[in-house]
Amino acid sequence: MTKDIVSWVEKHTGPAYKPVNSNEELAAEIASAKGKPVVIAILTDQAGPVAQQFFSAAQDDTTGAVYLIASPGSVTDGLPASDSLVLKVSGRADESIPVDPIPQAKSINDWVSVYSLPLVVPFSQETQSSIFGSPVKTQLLAFIDPKKHIEILSRLEAAAGSRRGFITFVSMDITTEENKGVLDYFGVTAEEAPTIYLVVLKDQMLKYKYTGVAGDITTSDLNNFLAQHDAGSLKVHIKSEPDSPEHLSQAVKVVTGNSFQSLVIDNTKDVLVEFYAPWCGHCKKLEPVYLKMAQELEADGAANLVIAKMDATINDPPENINVRGYPTIYFFPGNNKQAPIIFEGDRSAKAIKKFLRKNAHNPLPESKKKSEAKEAKKSDL
Repeated sequence: MTKDIVSWVEKHTGPAYKPVNSNEELAAEIASAKGKPVVIAILTDQAGPVAQQFFSAAQDDTTGAVYLIASPGSVTDGLPASDSLVLKVSGRADESIPVDPIPQAKSINDWVSVYSLPLVVPFSQETQSSIFGSPVKTQLLAFIDPKKHIEILSRLEAAAGSRRGFITFVSMDITTEENKGVLDYFGVTAEEAPTIYLVVLKDQMLKYKYTGVAGDITTSDLNNFLAQHDAGSLKVHIKSEPDSPEHLSQAVKVVTGNSFQSLVIDNTKDVLVEFYAPWCGHCKKLEPVYLKMAQELEADGAANLVIAKMDATINDPPENINVRGYPTIYFFPGNNKQAPIIFEGDRSAKAIKKFLRKNAHNPLPESKKKSEAKEAKKSDL
């Protein structure tokens, strides 16, 4: 993090690029880069539109790359003799892009971001910002022991080359404590490794699990798996806790990733679902209010209304449900389950009941308390 701050300050307090005029100067700059990616603009017109886009890209860079500019012929060590942009990464063959048509600054930044990463990126605190900050929003995650699963790494690299710019291949070391949170999120244990997921980062993360024997996976298997995704034939993997008869025995029903479709969608009942986290203070405060409300509605005879909750830390909500904080409450009307309504009011029983009466497809019975009050009033007359 400190290196990132220093790099940002340097770029924003002085020139974000340096001119080089000889092979010796280029070699010195590459050496001083100390392994960072080096981007070289070889340009005849160093004040023209391509140069201006290059200067903007250098200013906006977030990878820590070093930006250099040279005239054609002034640096000749394996570099093009005509105008082009070249990316040098230690230990790898150079990458280059043409300057006709004129590349925009963002496309230069995206190119550097994608091609400065190795074919398979080891996940760590140092690399996660490059992985998640990449313009590529599809990732293949391989949960492996890098010392035991060397052959899988080589197969990943073989498959990654043709997918560069479309999929970022990531190796997740299951033996390091710092990756435990990611393993927990995916529900992967060390004993289950190797395990492979394809992840698509949209509004919500979509996960596709490789269902073959990951330990025996070949490059051809990987390519077939990715081709199935391209064709839209892969099924989204849903993380779920085990179902239990006890989940349906209380006034607040417990919904899991596996039971969501049947309990919430595949019926004509109105369903209210709280997506919560066990550690969330707001959720703990809501819990007794939510339970008492459910018990009251049940006592009122609201047979066509289900009050439910889902632990969103161990179960995956559906694709169309965006849980950005806890608790998040959605209402699924009995006549339109594909258009759930988010509850954004006061988290009191009174406010939630008012919301339910307004949006329910199935009419709610009069509350028992109100009915008893009416009866008492009649008897007084």
